[in-house]
Amino acid sequence: MKPILSAILALSFLGCGAAAAQDARGGAAAPAAAEKWLKLVDAGDYAGAWNTSSADVRANHSKFFWTTLIGGVRLPLGEARSRSLKSAVPKAEGSRVALEYASRFEKDKQARETVTAARDKDGAWRVTGYSIDATTDR
Repeated sequence: MKPILSAILALSFLGCGAAAAQDARGGAAAPAAAEKWLKLVDAGDYAGAWNTSSADVRANHSKFFWTTLIGGVRLPLGEARSRSLKSAVPKAEGSRVALEYASRFEKDKQARETVTAARDKDGAWRVTGYSIDATTDR
């Protein structure tokens, strides 16, 4: 196994808006937003993932940059086979949640994905960051 990816997409931002105290940890909304976003990425709809990301992601990264970066990270792994949520850790005083998944792909049986979700300016939870640690046989 050769480590090929430890890609951390610098897409997490501190200025994602304050979360309400009662929903600061994201409850079920943060994982639901992350999983909806991951389905778009799994389907190869990187532009759709950009469209549903936080306002800060869209303001700071062009759609072209985003789709090129995500595609370069995900395409070598092949099709997503399974994913299970392992942890959800509040970050930045509860305004963001880091969700860690154990994931399996066609070409990688033991990947770890981390999706950061934050409460956006309109109150909806959206993805603000993504990283994946993966290895593949080459």
